[in-house]
Amino acid sequence: MQKAPIPREYYNFSNPWNLKRRAVDNHLSFPKTINEKTLDEWSRKMIKLGVPVSVLREHLSKQPDVRATEYDMRLLVKLPGIMAERNQKGKNFERKGKIDEAIKMYEANVTDRFNNNFPYDRLRIIYTNQQRYEDAIRVCHAFVDMANTLLNAGTPRGDVLPKRDRYMNYIERLEIAKNRSKPI
Repeated sequence: MQKAPIPREYYNFSNPWNLKRRAVDNHLSFPKTINEKTLDEWSRKMIKLGVPVSVLREHLSKQPDVRATEYDMRLLVKLPGIMAERNQKGKNFERKGKIDEAIKMYEANVTDRFNNNFPYDRLRIIYTNQQRYEDAIRVCHAFVDMANTLLNAGTPRGDVLPKRDRYMNYIERLEIAKNRSKPI
């Protein structure tokens, strides 16, 4: 298998995936034979590892033999199930005390802009308990951005606006907690 170039975003220190860069680098070896079966197997393997679909798209867009639009269409059909599966895996990891693995699953859903609050809530709670306020704030901002996208698209869901407002309140409270925890 040939190694494909790693997306530049892996090396961005503000990206949570940078923390997992070496582990992911080892798994992103691309199949030599490219067809629907090998792409599906490869993508399933990457998704099980918690690699966000957006990162897979970026990675695939740099492959000369892949028609990214066809692949995207197949992947987009599967995406809601993939995200629900990640949430379930995250819950299971949390029950087993494997918080880092749970974070990886939830972060993948946040990166892929999961359109419900579950992974955002779990990450906010985990990061707050770990006093990682900046990460908790980042996740809350991601939820607000996703909610604004849904609202701008005219979503019929009545729960989006109250949840967005609640997350904006979380951001304010987390900013206060972050400022209190800083040494003077």
